[in-house]
Amino acid sequence: MRYDEALELVRRVQRRYPAKPRFWDWRRADLTEWTIEQMRTLQGQIVGSEPTPGVRVAAVVARDVDYGISRMFEALVPNGHPVTYRVFRDPAQALRWVTGEDEEEEGEDVGR
Repeated sequence: MRYDEALELVRRVQRRYPAKPRFWDWRRADLTEWTIEQMRTLQGQIVGSEPTPGVRVAAVVARDVDYGISRMFEALVPNGHPVTYRVFRDPAQALRWVTGEDEEEEGEDVGR
């Protein structure tokens, strides 16, 4: 998935479902092709400029390099932000976390 496609998708979903948990499947994206400015723009769209407290956003990636980049992306979310963003390798674990089904799930090095 190219950056412009990802940004448009994020914008559409954010407008339509601003208060809903979100599950982003980035396994087909090559995050190494995205610049830091693009990542910051996307991060701003994902967590929202007027976020709803308690919303969870999960991202799933396939490659180690994309996991590392996504963890840096996770670090861009300011402390105390009302939206919680986590990165996962395993889609099932991400889905359980984002829906609140598994309160213990962390976006650490899971699913390896």
